[in-house]
Amino acid sequence: MQTNPSAARLAMTVVDDLLFQFRLISVADLASLRKTGATNQELILSALIAAKKQRSVTKVYSDAKNGFKSWGALLDKAQIHPSEIQQEFSVLLRRS
Repeated sequence: MQTNPSAARLAMTVVDDLLFQFRLISVADLASLRKTGATNQELILSALIAAKKQRSVTKVYSDAKNGFKSWGALLDKAQIHPSEIQQEFSVLLRRS
């Protein structure tokens, strides 16, 4: 299944704006992570885990991408069940 390039750009813009507007990531960190190829899903997971564990978004992303920890292990350590990611992220946005 191919994604429409316009839709993909729009989704990326929405995620970037959401993360920045709710102060979950700095502009510099966001630009750096996007430059390394971070996907929307990876950025959302990184921001959520970082907020729950009071860590840097870039450190969480780096740990996963460099193979130090799997996304599942990072979620487990943050006590986030995969089925609750959407709910956890909604709670995070309400608190921000």
